[in-house]
Amino acid sequence: MEDSLIIPFALDMGLLGFTLQLVKTGLEDDVVFSLIIFSLQYILVNHEYWKYKMKNTRWKVTLKVLELVKTCIAAVSFSGKLEAVKDLLLCDSSIHNVLFRIVCTTTEALEKLYVNRLVELTEIEGLQLAISSALDVLYVMLSKFSKDISLNLPIFHQALLSSTTKPIPVVAAVISLISYFRDPAIQLGAAKVLSMLLCMADYLQPYLFGNACFGLDDKQIADLKHSVCCVLLEQVVLNEDLFVAFVNLLTSAAHYQPAFLVAIFSTKEDLDVQLTNAADLKQPRNGSSSGAPGVLKSGLMAAFLHYIERSDDLINSNPRILLSVLNLLKALWQGAGHYTAVLEQLKNSENFWRHLSNSISRVTNFEAPPIKSLTESEALNLGYKYKCQSTILEIMAYDMFMKKKLLYVESLVKEDTESSEKAKSAVNSEKSKTINGYDLEDVFLNWSESSLLGSLIKSYTSCEYDNEVLYQAKVSVSLVVVHVMGRLSSDNTGSMSVSLVEKVHNLSKKLFSQLAFSELMVGYSRHGYSEGRELKALIISDLYYHLQGELEGRKISPGPFKELSQFLIESEFLQMYEGKYNGDLFATAEDLHLLFDLERIRADLGIDMWDYSEWKASKSIADTMLCCLQDTNSMISITSSKLRVLKALINVYAVYKDDLLLMLSLLALEFSCVNSDLGEINDKENGEGFAEVSNISLGLLPILCNTISIAECCTLSLTAVDLILKRFLTANTWFPIMQKHLQLQFLVLKLQEKNSVASFPIILKFFLTIASVRGGAEMLLNAGFLSCLRVLFADLSDGRPSSVINTGNSSLTSSDKLEKPQQIWGLGLAVVTAVVRSLGDSSPSIDVVDNVIRYLFSEKANLIFYYLSAPEFPSDDRDKKRPRAQRTQTSLTSLKDTEHTLMLMCVLARHWSLWTKAMKDMDSPLREISIHLLAFISQGTQRLGESPSRTPPLLCPPILKEELDCRKKPSFVNSRNGWFALSPLGCVTKPKPSMGSTTSALVIKDQAAENINHISQTYFSDSVAIQIYKITFLLLKFLCFHAKGAAKRAEELGFVDLAHFPELPMPEILHGLQDQAISIVIELCETNRLKQIHSEVQFVCLLLIQIMEMALYLELCVLQICGIRPVLGRVEDFSKEIKLLMNATEGHAFLKTSVSNGGACFS
Repeated sequence: MEDSLIIPFALDMGLLGFTLQLVKTGLEDDVVFSLIIFSLQYILVNHEYWKYKMKNTRWKVTLKVLELVKTCIAAVSFSGKLEAVKDLLLCDSSIHNVLFRIVCTTTEALEKLYVNRLVELTEIEGLQLAISSALDVLYVMLSKFSKDISLNLPIFHQALLSSTTKPIPVVAAVISLISYFRDPAIQLGAAKVLSMLLCMADYLQPYLFGNACFGLDDKQIADLKHSVCCVLLEQVVLNEDLFVAFVNLLTSAAHYQPAFLVAIFSTKEDLDVQLTNAADLKQPRNGSSSGAPGVLKSGLMAAFLHYIERSDDLINSNPRILLSVLNLLKALWQGAGHYTAVLEQLKNSENFWRHLSNSISRVTNFEAPPIKSLTESEALNLGYKYKCQSTILEIMAYDMFMKKKLLYVESLVKEDTESSEKAKSAVNSEKSKTINGYDLEDVFLNWSESSLLGSLIKSYTSCEYDNEVLYQAKVSVSLVVVHVMGRLSSDNTGSMSVSLVEKVHNLSKKLFSQLAFSELMVGYSRHGYSEGRELKALIISDLYYHLQGELEGRKISPGPFKELSQFLIESEFLQMYEGKYNGDLFATAEDLHLLFDLERIRADLGIDMWDYSEWKASKSIADTMLCCLQDTNSMISITSSKLRVLKALINVYAVYKDDLLLMLSLLALEFSCVNSDLGEINDKENGEGFAEVSNISLGLLPILCNTISIAECCTLSLTAVDLILKRFLTANTWFPIMQKHLQLQFLVLKLQEKNSVASFPIILKFFLTIASVRGGAEMLLNAGFLSCLRVLFADLSDGRPSSVINTGNSSLTSSDKLEKPQQIWGLGLAVVTAVVRSLGDSSPSIDVVDNVIRYLFSEKANLIFYYLSAPEFPSDDRDKKRPRAQRTQTSLTSLKDTEHTLMLMCVLARHWSLWTKAMKDMDSPLREISIHLLAFISQGTQRLGESPSRTPPLLCPPILKEELDCRKKPSFVNSRNGWFALSPLGCVTKPKPSMGSTTSALVIKDQAAENINHISQTYFSDSVAIQIYKITFLLLKFLCFHAKGAAKRAEELGFVDLAHFPELPMPEILHGLQDQAISIVIELCETNRLKQIHSEVQFVCLLLIQIMEMALYLELCVLQICGIRPVLGRVEDFSKEIKLLMNATEGHAFLKTSVSNGGACFS
């Protein structure tokens, strides 16, 4: 008989252990699913009725099966197969009954077991472990499965809140178990479950139909209050998790069940008054304060005041504990109508606001160490510190807002002078309530008069976000993935989970299908590496060492290995481990954002077992990856925490008083942080949040418009308004506000002030936004913008403007010459272009076009030609002994100015009759110089790796800080053709500016010492290449206008007037442009055949397709007019290229749209 009882137990434990390991390894098939169902519906439901040799053995089975339940719940989020397990757990009442029979007991029942001689201690301990584990299961199910609940409320949620649940209601059980001090694990689990039940009862209220059970008798209230006080009143926190859980329980009650919290805070004799106030918020404010005596006697109040008094110490020693207390205080202020007496007592305590403000000033003087020097716990504590500060600032903002609203409401109900005097008396008494005369306003006054405020802003706006940290993390992951690929090639899976092995297998298949991998296979085979055997393993090994060098700071040279590494880095492999934070107050990281789930990564790698296998030598690689991922988590956590503090500080000073300069400064800084630091991570994921920001921004616009006339606020106001108009509002929304509130005349006149030169680019960028709508363009014209622009361009007349090239010449010291910053010419023309576009074909547009053409091409013709002039393409002819004159390098800003010049020319040329009439003498020189510039660009038919010349064809080094940052980023286009191959040669160094003269904005320079073999493509070099192709597009578009105009004239005359036919590029020039466009598009489509092409790369492809189309059109015009027959070889070659292009573009939907739509953004 005994053996028959032992065998089932051993079998059950073995089966449960086996099933548990299968789930942990991520194996998904019908066998595993069947084992899970059997374990839940048979073992879990029936095991309590079986007979055991030892009574405590039953609890071992219980713990094992509950562990399996928790593991399955954790796996549901990333395993589609286990969705059916989720439905089973939510809907199977037999499973619920088992859980409730374990949990639904009381502290008194457990205590009686200790005095029962028939119950062994081991059995009691087993029961306690089972209760703790079952509470964990309930909590995990509530936190994971309570979101997106439909109208059909699951049976599980109904049973949890039901008053008829047997043996006792769940709510009553967990409230009782909170008082079970023999086992803190049970207290912790009960507190967490009760917190979730309070929250769930609030948002499930429409579906409960009054069946929820939260009615507490006096004994339950007293026991719960006693238990909470015992934990919170400890001089030294013995169990941090338990402390935080108890405070979070009160926070949850404050948010979702005010009457529940009021009952806990109040004494028995004051309970009825407090509950009445909580239920009827319309009672006079003076009446609600009668609850204060009850609060005075509350031990909870003493406990919280104790931690507030220690806040300046706790924020450094244990910020997590302080944060939990502050979250509760914040919840009280958010529900101030329910907790008037509690708040009055808190604020009237001695030095309440001083203690809180000290917590901010103490940390402000602390300089955060570098991210990479922080341990995981140090990074979490630093994030907690910033979160504490933001919560304190939010509490201050809530209090000031509440005070102002209450005083405002009181003033409205006063009808006579006597009542008005009473209102003033109320105001005075409100300010004199605090002890020692230290009110919240005194805090802000001290901050404003000291350097603390400046230190706060400096601390909160210092940027912790670094793209390089995130890039290093991705490289380290790619390194581990490649190493695992090598291991898997020999069928060595180690201790990795099945899901991870499958993920790596799928990624390796995609890697092997890359064009760059095929190139390496051909190259290795041609050179006879490995005698034709195991080429894939050899390439994987070489790729591993390339990635290792990249991680150690040695950049991978352009070529196939660079492309493969970029493919791995940009893959979505890490996506399955992202998004750990889900709003769980009890999560280890509290309310801090962590990008990667390191715990799950360790589990999937099975890294704990590597020390005991042949993978031991590889553990250092995995450890390096985990360190890099931890650095990224730390960076994201600290950055998001700082941003939250910054937002809180803005709210505080927005409520405090109309300190507009400070508010505008913080607003601009906040926008900067959001857009530059967190843009990659957050973007606009939350549509509701974005709508809220839009609504807030809409209310700010009138205020910001009114502050533009204030000298100190002008630049910041314009920056904030421009950002709001571009990012958060549509033109139909913002234009009426601008029309009513914007002081446009003031801004136009400001462009003529010599002491406001630094603000010119900001004003012009704002005008560019305004001019994007017709009404804004008309406003600019009426304000005299064109006349102002003439004055602004007055000093740009000698062909060497300071806005184009920094000559380093300090001799221009005349007071009549303004040393204008960069971008003035380009931004000015961009605004004019936007005005002409917005006006369309209206009569004002005709007048503007006529005036602009006559002014620019008569008075500023030299600048037009300056920006369109082209350098000579470098030659390798060593017989030329006469050196060329050294020329100053160009810049990305100058290239953009060239683009703006051409864009305006194209917009003006659309008005063909006005253009031809006004440009009789200038048309031919403009076409000639445009063709020369096209000829220069056309010669960029180059592949990366070929040796083009010892001289870069175009020197365009990064100059601005943003450009230097872009040079550190990797290439995003990753093309080895055309100007994408040539531009890196001139973007490496920044030569000293020349003092010599120049005749071109596009200029070159000898640099024989440059080692072009080790030049890498970067984000900046790609930007330069794209800018060159934008210029190419506009040049072709300009020449096409002339070709179409000539064709129309020929139709009218009936013959081609060769004497007046416009100059057009030679076919050889157009062939070079066609070849570049086709080769780059083919390469990009083939490289990205198996993945979605990024929007930036799609833009490049569409741009180049447009260039090819216009080049073909112009070639057709030249061949037909000049009677030239196409070269036979060219036709054959081009036909082959077109076929390759058609094959390459298959499967890329964005290229199936009409070509005209592809270039719509430039039209």
